Amino acid sequence: MTLGSFTLAVALGLVTGPVRVHAGPQISSNDAVQRLADAANDDFSRGDYVAAAVHLRQALELEPDNPPLLYGLAQVLRGLDRCDEAVVLYERFLATQPPEHQRDEATAALAKCGVSVPTPELEPEPEPQPAGPGVPPGKSQERSSTSDAPVERPPVAVRWGRALTGVGGGMVGVGSIMVGVAYGLGRRARSAPTQQQFLEQSTRARGLVAAGWVTVGVGVGALVTGAVRWATARRRPRRRAAIRRHAMAVHRPEACRGCDIVGSDRRP
Repeated sequence: MTLGSFTLAVALGLVTGPVRVHAGPQISSNDAVQRLADAANDDFSRGDYVAAAVHLRQALELEPDNPPLLYGLAQVLRGLDRCDEAVVLYERFLATQPPEHQRDEATAALAKCGVSVPTPELEPEPEPQPAGPGVPPGKSQERSSTSDAPVERPPVAVRWGRALTGVGGGMVGVGSIMVGVAYGLGRRARSAPTQQQFLEQSTRARGLVAAGWVTVGVGVGALVTGAVRWATARRRPRRRAAIRRHAMAVHRPEACRGCDIVGSDRRP
């Protein structure tokens, strides 16, 4: 196999760029490596591919990951019909992540040795969610995730229990205020200057006392009812769970190991 119009200076310059005058391309800041690369370039120009390979191997011993040396030695070995060794060097060169046009050159050289390099498949990027009016880009997905989240609401019985408890407490407070105002009116009625004023203020105080105590009584009833409903509703899920565990312990004892009769876990 021959390399035709290919020269080692071009092989080495594939990675490094322009060729220096009177010497090969600048591939390393190490003087010893550069001298060996220049010697390999001279050997190649004379057609001595074996000597060029020897000098390039010596340079690679000093800089094993130098991309121009890897590619140049691979090209020389391919010219000597030693594709098995050249393939390893091409793959090492590709592992250095060269630019795309250099990767294409190395891939074409591998194909001449009968080796195909698969093209890496890029994962498709997820399509962005459409943003609503006035929503900055990138915020639509975050907003939708928070708005679509289900809001857990307490059971109806619990809400009714809370409402009755609050209303009952408020009525007890209002009724207590009415009773206090009524007792104040009664005290002022006893110091009224006339009998007529005494009767009027006393009647008003008695009516306000009666309304106040009625309000307090209704409030206490609502407060007690709400508290009972609230407590019952909160205990109901635990009681149902206990009944299910009891039924499982009776009908499927193998599926409820560690459950006692009342539904709580057995403790050692």
